[in-house]
Amino acid sequence: MTKLLQKATFASLFVSLTLAAALSLTACGEDATIEQGDVPQLVQHMFVLPDRITGQPYNYGAVPVTTVYLDTNETVKLWAAYSIDNMYLTSDNAEAHYISHSWTIDDETYNISPLRYSFATPGFHRGILKTVDLLGDTLQDTLNIFVNTPISIRAIAPVDGYNLFDPTPGSELDLQWELAGVDPWETARCFVFASFNVEEVWSENIGEVDCFHEAQFIGSFLTKNLFDNIAAGVKPDTSITVYWGIKASLTTSQGFIERDSSKVSRFSTRYIYTKNSRIDIPIVYEDLRKSDVRTVVTITSAQGDTLSILESTKAPVTLHAYVTAQTGIRINLRDTKKTEFRTGDITLNVQSGTQIQLDTVRFSDKIQPQVAQLAPRHNQRDTVIFYALDNGSGINPKRIFVTANADTLEHTYEEPFIKFRNTCASTCKLRISVEDNARNSNPRLYWKLEPDANSAEGPFSEMGGEP
Repeated sequence: MTKLLQKATFASLFVSLTLAAALSLTACGEDATIEQGDVPQLVQHMFVLPDRITGQPYNYGAVPVTTVYLDTNETVKLWAAYSIDNMYLTSDNAEAHYISHSWTIDDETYNISPLRYSFATPGFHRGILKTVDLLGDTLQDTLNIFVNTPISIRAIAPVDGYNLFDPTPGSELDLQWELAGVDPWETARCFVFASFNVEEVWSENIGEVDCFHEAQFIGSFLTKNLFDNIAAGVKPDTSITVYWGIKASLTTSQGFIERDSSKVSRFSTRYIYTKNSRIDIPIVYEDLRKSDVRTVVTITSAQGDTLSILESTKAPVTLHAYVTAQTGIRINLRDTKKTEFRTGDITLNVQSGTQIQLDTVRFSDKIQPQVAQLAPRHNQRDTVIFYALDNGSGINPKRIFVTANADTLEHTYEEPFIKFRNTCASTCKLRISVEDNARNSNPRLYWKLEPDANSAEGPFSEMGGEP
């Protein structure tokens, strides 16, 4: 949220002090009279600054305020500053010019400045700064504090992914949203943004709308080219997808601004000249280090009949399938090369002539890598060789650790082999720990390694002990 602090001239915030015409004092047994002009006129100022600020409040380009707008639970410093003859005093110097000062916030008094404070409850609050000067007079100023209700706006309709909009001229689609957090002192303005490109939504301001009433998209706005094709008798076989969102701006008469925006939603038009529907399946692989994948997508009917089989060796990728309207379509996704990458099946219903863009399908590797030792006959005389198996995201070379008892052994990794020298002077408990790039660790196992041996006995479970 952007906050703009109310500006006020230095002079407009001076507090006029009414001093006694004369003050009678007794000194050294003689009467002495101090005139009003003999005492410098002290002026107090109120600053409200971020909690991180230290030092003197007037050194940061800030100005004194009488009104401030804050977020709920936002911690600030309420700061008293003083001046004489239009010159600010440091905090230490100011102490010589007053007897006491205090902040009163919502009937609670605090004898400290700066005062760290936050408001858990939105609404109007009042702060009072009181200072008793050397003449016993009280300087008092009031700080008006408006604590904002957190703003939020979200799109309600059409639901994200709606794909039944009729693209013919004159069609209308209701847009609905919910705006919360408008306080009585704020004025709300809302703006709709829309684009055919999801990356360009927030740069395409369609226009301002009433924040508290729905608006409409009309067909002619969606795509003029599609209407021209219809008039010319061209039969397009594609659907138009529109990405849209709404932004809200709450302002006050003093220029304070609070903003929020909805998530980007999408809706699509129906096909006009075909009853077939298209399913778009965006696919990504998490923690993929090498793109040698083979994605296979099998689409079947509710009865188990195969409707389509799609394959791809690219990642990320978006696959497309055309099907007739039906319920209970099942989409199975698997990788036949990187078999440890897996994802769940999808079931959906398809209406006639629609484009369905599925949420991104994410393949992830949840399978532990495995570690085993190479057969002794393949080992070198003074080197022990193990290998790490992972048919998913791949072994992370930086997360391989070889230990013998409490000692860490130096090793080399030549995929898939882990090589190290046997330095055991007596029987060692050998442990090899590896992680794949998806942060899965191999099972906790150990082997028994004898001195001068190039192979180990095991593996044994860390949990179950030796068999």
